[in-house]
Amino acid sequence: MSIVILHSEQAKSKQDVQAFILPEIDIGIVGLPQKAIAKELADGVTYFDIDRGVSSEFDNYKLVSQPLSILKAREMKTKLAEHGQNARIEPLSEFGLYGKPLGVQVVIAPFQDSETPKELSVQLSALGFGLTLRHSSEEGCPTTGPFKISLLKIDLTKFNGRIESALSHDSALGVERTSSIVRRHKALAAINGGFFSWSENVGTTGDLAGISVVNGSLVSEAVDGRPALLIRSDVETRKLKSVEIVQDLKTRIWLTIGGKRFDVGGLNRKPGMILNCGNNHAVPTVIPVHDYVCSNDDEVVLFNDHFVHQVPKNQLGLQFRINSDGYIQDKGEEVIGLVPNDGYLVQAIGAAAEQLGKAVQAGDPVTIHIEVFSGDQEIEIEKGLYIVNGGPTLLNDGFFDLSARGREGWETNFGAVKISDKFVDENDAVASQSAETNLREGFYHSWVVRRHPRTAVGLTEDNVLYFVVVYGRQPGVSAGASLSDMTRLMRSLGVVDAINLDGGGSAVMVVDGEPSGVPSDALGERFVGDAILVFDAKPEVSE
Repeated sequence: MSIVILHSEQAKSKQDVQAFILPEIDIGIVGLPQKAIAKELADGVTYFDIDRGVSSEFDNYKLVSQPLSILKAREMKTKLAEHGQNARIEPLSEFGLYGKPLGVQVVIAPFQDSETPKELSVQLSALGFGLTLRHSSEEGCPTTGPFKISLLKIDLTKFNGRIESALSHDSALGVERTSSIVRRHKALAAINGGFFSWSENVGTTGDLAGISVVNGSLVSEAVDGRPALLIRSDVETRKLKSVEIVQDLKTRIWLTIGGKRFDVGGLNRKPGMILNCGNNHAVPTVIPVHDYVCSNDDEVVLFNDHFVHQVPKNQLGLQFRINSDGYIQDKGEEVIGLVPNDGYLVQAIGAAAEQLGKAVQAGDPVTIHIEVFSGDQEIEIEKGLYIVNGGPTLLNDGFFDLSARGREGWETNFGAVKISDKFVDENDAVASQSAETNLREGFYHSWVVRRHPRTAVGLTEDNVLYFVVVYGRQPGVSAGASLSDMTRLMRSLGVVDAINLDGGGSAVMVVDGEPSGVPSDALGERFVGDAILVFDAKPEVSE
């Protein structure tokens, strides 16, 4: 089913009113009412403000446990009964990565308002019960919603403008609201970009937690194995040349000094802290692990001139600078933590610092090697290239591959490797893994299966690019989306390649300089690390 929508509310004249055809967005149950307003922003660029679904009398608030085994769930249910609480056990709405149940939940419901269960949760917490307040529309089960969806359709065969990524404050350090980035760059529209370090507890605040390339300059190393959005622009005109979604990104960086090779672990981040892992020297695992900080006590990190502030002093090892001509400028205690123009500042810790310290002297030449790969295919780093990190993959060549979630950071079984959830951003209310195992099923269920605000990007076979934001965590206004919801939504638009971007409180689309919906954080629009900007054919370029 498809519906005709009219741009009328914002039309200045009859000539501005246009008709569009929009397919039924596949989110929620089939046949939900769907209303939308379309606005043509530029040639080939149409913005859709979509309201889909309705509140249901069957939806309610509930208190739920983290995923548990049947045995543990029965024990909790019995103990709750001893305290006068009539709980039930419910299966979860999706299976896990390997076709096995993720567990069950203990549930106390229904509640028609949020205050009563919130007070009860506090009381039960004092008794040792870990129950969290949820709304049933957000649990990943079939629902009527409602859903608030912002969709930007860019027909690349007609579009004559440009698409670029931009860092917060144009720096690898720090965060900024997407709407602020848009206004500063005078962009037509935008969405939030990739994953990033949200606090000093997980790394350098604002550092992209995955690959970032801005106008041909690598800003952040890849989380090996993850997908990304790749944009190529004409160097002279800055107009868009191509957009694609690429898989299995890897970066390889090293220094050559006196004929010796020294591997570099990362760019523009705190040495030893690797958010989301996916690094070939990371501990305890080299595979991607979302919202987890791996470590490397023996690594080299480069800072380039995207790090526009003074670099914090390396208290644990070696520090030196490389000038724009490729020579070591200074070394040791006398180094001021500013990156030379078109040069680098190098920090090393542990054994890497000891080995590198013996090899370098002020005035020595240094060669810096940077390579980026998609699978086995090298990506040429050149002016006009932009890459934005994301994951997991939603669609690849028209197919949904469940195993991609495990490969790209949402694995649930780590065997003897200890993976905790102590680094998870509490603002996004993600549950912990099951207490009795070292499985990450609780994280998977809450992050992947439950509905949250989401941002995604997708491409069709006929060269149409979609930016999609589903707002969420607002019962009665917008339920959000699970990853499976986002996959079906993209497929209903004819998309064949799609990836998830950063979501939760970060999820936002900006049109005409303002958010298109209400972000979920209590303090309003979240500060993020980067954004993807759309400019019309005659862009106003910031100074």
